[in-house]
Amino acid sequence: MIRKIIISIIFIAVVIDMVLAGQYVLKKYYFEQKGKMVQATIHDIKFSLQVADSEEEWKQGLQEVKSLPSRQGMLFVFPKKDRYVFWMKNTFISLDLLWIHGDTIVEITKSAQPELQTKKDAELRQYRSTQPVDKVIELNAGEVELYGISIGDVVKMEK
Repeated sequence: MIRKIIISIIFIAVVIDMVLAGQYVLKKYYFEQKGKMVQATIHDIKFSLQVADSEEEWKQGLQEVKSLPSRQGMLFVFPKKDRYVFWMKNTFISLDLLWIHGDTIVEITKSAQPELQTKKDAELRQYRSTQPVDKVIELNAGEVELYGISIGDVVKMEK
C-alpha cells in the first residue's frame, strides 16, 4: 500500500515537472518566434531580448504577454536619442526598465506596474527618462535587483 502511494506521488511529481517544463519551452519558443532577437550581456549575465525597432513594434511592446521567462525581455531601439515615453497599457506583468544611452545604462525604472485595461490613455502613468536615450530594455520586475544592475553599467549587444 505504501509503495503504491510513493509511486503515485513520484508519478504526479514527474507529470507536474513535465507540464511546467513544457510551458517554459512553449513560452520561450513563442517569444523567440515573434521577432528579431539579440543577446545583451550585463555583468557577464546574458539576456535574450526581442528587438522592437519600428513604430508598430514600439506600440505593441510587451502588451498581452502574461508571463516572461527569466532573463528574457524586449529591447526598444530608437533612431535618435530622445526622452521617450513608456506606459503599461494592456501589460499584464510588472517590468523593470533600463534606459540606455549608447551602451550605458543612464537610468532605471524598477517595477513598473500593469495598468487596468479600462483606463483611458490620458489616465495611464507615463514613464520617461530624464535624459535622452536611444534604447530601452524591459525585463521582469525584480531582475535589476536580482542581477545587481545599476546606472553606469555597460550593455554589450550581440546577435
